[in-house]
Amino acid sequence: MLIIHVFLTSAILAIIGYQIILVDSLIDKLRYFLHMMGWVMMLFLTCFYGQFILNESTTIADAAYQSEWYNGPLRLRKIIYLIILRSQKPLLLKVASIGVISLETFLWVMKTAYSYFALLLTISK
Repeated sequence: MLIIHVFLTSAILAIIGYQIILVDSLIDKLRYFLHMMGWVMMLFLTCFYGQFILNESTTIADAAYQSEWYNGPLRLRKIIYLIILRSQKPLLLKVASIGVISLETFLWVMKTAYSYFALLLTISK
């Protein structure tokens, strides 16, 4: 579902942006604009939380290392050591062919939407 959402968002944003330019009524422009902002917010929240998961998973190793694990018993030191080893590789929200869902993905989708929008404007003239 996430891959469909990411791929469709760029096309939908381009089409809605094109509709905003085409319509003459201010009410219709506002309605299309709000619809577009809803799509942007949905995508942004998805990408923001993907980035949040990535950032938080990388800070686990730092937090474990900053604790006084070296003063604890051997069993605790081994557990902390395993936590530090595991958290060297960040936890990622991945989509099959896109890759990692992060703020970089959000920018990529927005750039693609603008490219489609510019293409629609060029074709329509």
